[in-house]
Amino acid sequence: VALVAVLQALLDRVQFLPFLRAANTSSVILAGHSRGGKLSALAAVQEQRVAGLLLLDPIDNTVWAPLSPDFPSACDALTNLVGRHLPVAIVGAGSGGDCAPVAANYKQFFSSARGPCWLLLLPRAGHAQFVDDKGIGSMQRALCGNAGEVDEVVLSSAAAVCLTWTELLYGPRQGRTASGTLALLELRQSFARRASPTVPQKLSMDAGVAAQTTADELKSCGIDVESFVKL
Repeated sequence: VALVAVLQALLDRVQFLPFLRAANTSSVILAGHSRGGKLSALAAVQEQRVAGLLLLDPIDNTVWAPLSPDFPSACDALTNLVGRHLPVAIVGAGSGGDCAPVAANYKQFFSSARGPCWLLLLPRAGHAQFVDDKGIGSMQRALCGNAGEVDEVVLSSAAAVCLTWTELLYGPRQGRTASGTLALLELRQSFARRASPTVPQKLSMDAGVAAQTTADELKSCGIDVESFVKL
């Protein structure tokens, strides 16, 4: 709870920093890894300024941080979110081990988010491969392990998801493939035959196509990923 308040205070403060005065802090994306993903989700539920979430192998309550008033569940918060459309993108590490227990890992966040929500799973990635391999990061990697995925693949895939979700919310998807553009047009035409799509419907359509296009691009590079979308 205290760290969520810190995040909110940072959002209040950032608009006064000289080098960020041009930034529009009324609409931001929060991103976080592990418990940072949990904190981002908890803050997003409380903050109207948060337009979307990017969660890198997030973790909710575990035996090391059991559910309590001081340690609320981010998954419960996402489930109970009403009256807002909060796009959530998740990159999951398939080899999280004890560092990311199944009962609290990316699967629970994907299940809890109302949508649009995109989960890109890296089956052979480890939980700590999203952090530097030096200092504390090297200790985390030794503890958490992985199933043999290359660091560059994990980081490049995470960057691709972050870029896709940012463009979804703040600008047109640049470089969308012809098949992705065609799929989006066909989907919009389908909605148009029934009724004009609402803003949430349009966002869901764009999210679905952007997710599929990015996943296809990663697969075309020989990267082992699995993509799941909830609209």
